[in-house]
Amino acid sequence: MRKVILGLLISILFVAANQINKDPRLLSLNVDLSAVADRPTIMIVKKHGLGEYEVTTDTNKITATIFTYSSALLEPELQDIIFMWPDGKRKSASFRAIGANYLINFDKNQNLVIKGLSKPTLLENEFNELENLIKTNRSEAKILIGKVDYENRKIEDVEMEINRLKDSMEMVLDTKIYHPFIVNHLNSFAGLYALTKYADRPLERQRRKWVPSEIQTLMSQIHPTLKKTPTFKILSNKLIVKENLSSGKKLPDLSLIDTAGKSIQISDFRGKYLLVEFWASWCIPCREESPKLIEHFIKYRPKGFEIVGITIDKLPMKESWLKAIKNDGIGKWPQLSDFNGIAQKKYDIGLIPSNFLVDRDGTIIAFDLRGDELETKLKEIMRD
Repeated sequence: MRKVILGLLISILFVAANQINKDPRLLSLNVDLSAVADRPTIMIVKKHGLGEYEVTTDTNKITATIFTYSSALLEPELQDIIFMWPDGKRKSASFRAIGANYLINFDKNQNLVIKGLSKPTLLENEFNELENLIKTNRSEAKILIGKVDYENRKIEDVEMEINRLKDSMEMVLDTKIYHPFIVNHLNSFAGLYALTKYADRPLERQRRKWVPSEIQTLMSQIHPTLKKTPTFKILSNKLIVKENLSSGKKLPDLSLIDTAGKSIQISDFRGKYLLVEFWASWCIPCREESPKLIEHFIKYRPKGFEIVGITIDKLPMKESWLKAIKNDGIGKWPQLSDFNGIAQKKYDIGLIPSNFLVDRDGTIIAFDLRGDELETKLKEIMRD
């Protein structure tokens, strides 16, 4: 827990980092609760790194009406500020912290307000530029979808047109916004942030997994100082992990606990074709795959096909996980828990559903197979 520092406001320190935008290292949150009728007792600062790959949390006990919270930054962060009361009430707001003086207070309507105490910096303007471009893209997509004609048309045809429009606007977002922004801001934290988003898009075929060479090329052009940041190092490591999890490589072994508390290893299924399926009880797309998985399991199991499910549900969701297994009928194959995120980190699982199909020796044949793709691959490898 970081200590909440009472007293005078802290001046801002700016450190020049070669030719990149000035890299502020000290964040100062000046909190004024004077306008709050009943003072909250806890302030939580939830910190998401620049690429939002990792989250850390500071929980601070509030002992004064006016106080200052200070924190050293290694890179700009997205921060969630959450105030909590003894009766369970909470107020929250988010902002991008770049290391400056901010005022946090409540307005006359008791809404939480976070405001910078100085003019926007070059870096803040760059982030705002990117966010405005993204908002414009979203607005244009919404307008286009709103103009789709439903009259005298089949629902399937309308849905297909809407999906085409969405895909088109997503392509515009990548090719006309994210990529040019990265190329034009290779010496900026904002450019590195855009690169992390571009690398994780599109949702179905993330570039860092499907075209890692493109991401590596962009990363090689990033300013050397930015390459020392936590986010750049994490993204680099994800590409290394991806290389070790590509087709033709052995899937690393892992041991997890099943619903009965028994330890099961991935290597226990050597000699079988195995689908390692990552899902969660709250993931609708994951659970929509269940009927197809059951169908494939019944059809191909006699030929040596097995499935292992791994949930990314957290421990408090254990009952929901068990209920989903029962309701979806997927207790036909082992269901393992990854409450501590061990498998997710080892296999670089971010978005779900996600999976790996391995052969009898544990070598990866394919990954992230959905719907008919799995059926096609199973037919191909089980011709005999």
